[in-house]
Amino acid sequence: MTLGQTIHRLRLERGLSQADLADRLEVSRQSISKWETDASVPELDKLITLSRIFGVTLDELVGHAPDGSASPAPETASGSTPDPAKPASGTLPLRKLVGILLLCFCGLMAVLNISLFSLFGPVLAVCGVLCLTCRRPGLWCAWSWLFYGCFYLHFASGIGWTLIFQTASVLSSGFPSLIFWMSIAWAFVLLAILLLVLTVRRFRQGTFHFTRRTVPALVAGWALFLALPFLADQISLALPHRIQGEPFGRMYLYLRLLLVTALDFGRLALLAVLLVCLVRGIRTHRLRKRQACPDLLAVRETGGLFLVFPAGI
Repeated sequence: MTLGQTIHRLRLERGLSQADLADRLEVSRQSISKWETDASVPELDKLITLSRIFGVTLDELVGHAPDGSASPAPETASGSTPDPAKPASGTLPLRKLVGILLLCFCGLMAVLNISLFSLFGPVLAVCGVLCLTCRRPGLWCAWSWLFYGCFYLHFASGIGWTLIFQTASVLSSGFPSLIFWMSIAWAFVLLAILLLVLTVRRFRQGTFHFTRRTVPALVAGWALFLALPFLADQISLALPHRIQGEPFGRMYLYLRLLLVTALDFGRLALLAVLLVCLVRGIRTHRLRKRQACPDLLAVRETGGLFLVFPAGI
């Protein structure tokens, strides 16, 4: 069995797609395809990372069993190895089934004119579309619920998440309604922090180079992030707080709150993008320094333990 066939077999056994493996190795999906077809060979550091991901030794990775004999390829009754990452033919993936059910539920609530549709219908419909279009919709659905929670917080309390900065005065006032909305604001902030951490962890793989073009762009992004609260305050003061008459008055109120929510949420999304770029840049810089080090040229393996020696040893 060739090295490419071994990589292909181990990837399928672990339930990884070529894109998933490429993200872990910080390479392109085309590189994984070339490795599996033996069109190219991975570099030494990629082989080490592959062995750690698959949980095998370097000897097993190159197609040799611990006793030195070639390891056979597992076969199914049909002679081919199925990819567990792909659903069986004729069946819908679970995420698409959930998306269809969510859209059907929203349509049913709209037809029956259920009051819950006006409260949760839009965000459920967005989650349904995300389940149908995205491979991993969980994180995006969580961001959708966070946006909706931010809008509802502005609509119900009229203050927003900045109420957390008045925690001491709210607690001293003793008003139950203010304490309730302050608790909701704190829950929103903690959920936003959790989603930021999960987003950075999800997209930390990949490359980002600190160059003469990207560094000024990052600086401009951080400057925009710091300036957005002032911009939001100026826009909020410039807009009239209320327009008399129905239905334009209520519609204007919704649009104004939606704009304020979009500015707050846009600042949060910008922070996520900046953090992802920063983490990727640091990882890429460390990887380039590690590859440029002339001393780490030979790697030996003994009993599953990787030892790094200078060249010539």
